[in-house]
Amino acid sequence: MHAAADERAGILRDLHELIMQALASVELNEREKEVLRVIAGHSGGAHPVTRAEILRALHMDVGEGNRGGTEGRRFITQTVSTLRRLHKIPIGASKSKPKGYFLITSMTDVACWEDSLRAQIRADAELLQLVRGSDYVRRVLGQIGLELEKKNGEAA
Repeated sequence: MHAAADERAGILRDLHELIMQALASVELNEREKEVLRVIAGHSGGAHPVTRAEILRALHMDVGEGNRGGTEGRRFITQTVSTLRRLHKIPIGASKSKPKGYFLITSMTDVACWEDSLRAQIRADAELLQLVRGSDYVRRVLGQIGLELEKKNGEAA
């Protein structure tokens, strides 16, 4: 039990350090830093923050149906992408309830985020299959896997 608690404490320390570095970065503007601050208050997939809550915290248009206007949705999506890619902040997202963004702090959170990503990939692949067929989808997904291995320097 103590080993798991120590491991989680280490993960949280590392995560805190990444967040502090990103907040000190000149690469992010104040509005992007505020997005990080809001998401940082939501650790774990069980307690995500919705896009509408983030937009309200930024005093931006929440839009019709509390989904956020196009500008707001795009801004949140781009900011989360920047935080993930540039600053290596492990931000998960779930499109099923509970919906929203959260800091990944456990393997359970990884699984929650992965389920959402797989559902998105599957839906896109089904659309492509309707137009191009199953064989084409298999080839494309295989090619994407090879490209990612090459980009990340992994052996095939």
